[in-house]
Amino acid sequence: MVLAGRRTGKTWLSVAEALSTAMGTPGSRVHYLAPTLVMSRAIAWDVLKQRIPAAWISRSNETGMELRLTNGSTIKLGGLDHADALRGQSSHFLILDEWCYARDLRSSWQGALRPLLSTTQGRTLWISTPAGSDPWSRNLFEGAASNEGWARWVFQSIQGGWIPAAEIEEAKRELDPVMFRQEYCASWEMMAGAVYPRFGEENIQPLEDQGLPIVAGLDFNVSPYCCVIGQVVGDELHIIRELTLHDADTDQMALKLRELYPDRRISVAPDPTGARRQTSAGMGITDHGLLRRHGLTVVAPKAPWRIHDKVSVTRWFVRSADGQRRLRIDPGCKRLIQSLRSIEFAEGKSVPDPSSEYGHSCDSLGYLCLALRHGLLPYAVGVGPRFY
Repeated sequence: MVLAGRRTGKTWLSVAEALSTAMGTPGSRVHYLAPTLVMSRAIAWDVLKQRIPAAWISRSNETGMELRLTNGSTIKLGGLDHADALRGQSSHFLILDEWCYARDLRSSWQGALRPLLSTTQGRTLWISTPAGSDPWSRNLFEGAASNEGWARWVFQSIQGGWIPAAEIEEAKRELDPVMFRQEYCASWEMMAGAVYPRFGEENIQPLEDQGLPIVAGLDFNVSPYCCVIGQVVGDELHIIRELTLHDADTDQMALKLRELYPDRRISVAPDPTGARRQTSAGMGITDHGLLRRHGLTVVAPKAPWRIHDKVSVTRWFVRSADGQRRLRIDPGCKRLIQSLRSIEFAEGKSVPDPSSEYGHSCDSLGYLCLALRHGLLPYAVGVGPRFY
């Protein structure tokens, strides 16, 4: 079992091991499985064909991603999402690439994959960048240090020799600490407990309205209906105010924003799904349309943000891997502060608890942070002023 950071050479190692077995043991069967068939083709198929001299190949099946070698061995690529298709077969060497990203791996391994090795007494290589909160996978990796017949290794990105040290330092500035340790240091970061453990007093300070354009994050909900209001000051996001309305709709929230800032430019980063839905029943206008009707600029992608990205970018604002804090919150934003301190991951999952009362304020902030980092607003944080 191998945990390795990004660009350490996982695919090259997998292909080299596959060829070693296939050429060293005539008539052997080698299987390479990524989480999906699409990933398997994208990750390893071309690399595999490039590494095998044409004289070694007797037949190539492009559609089925299978190579038959002149010594009778076969190398076949597939997806862990189709593991049941391998039932009844055998394998001399089974490679599970990026196995941390596979769904229902325990069921696939025990029901379909482990028996492949029984009659051949074959080997298996599990190799992946660490990810996820599946306790079974982590326990398996931990046990590989002491269980007979298993071994484990951990390699950081810098050890692979493919990434310059300067790029590693750049990644520290660009990623939140958890994501950096996971992706570049091959550290298994369990998504458990506090979602924003590095949020602290350093992120809280009295702030003043500096008369700059208003940016706001908005989470569509009837009660509570949460909004965070901020300004981009230099290289930081300052949250100067929060709004929490009960038994309210988007029309009421938009009116409140206009009441507070009647003559200011207001850019709102809401939940992207508001382009298709409405919290104001019977009005026939989407939530985004209601915001625009009140003169607010709406910035949102067409597709919903991923929950994982929302958490990661908020963590980056709280404190990036290089120690920089780019989020400042006024002490008067009590609900937001309490939410960032209290929101926890759902048990056994890598997403915040959807039933938590603290989720709406954090989501409001997350939508604003995402819009800033993805260039949807006229300025960005972390790379200096940037205009679009």
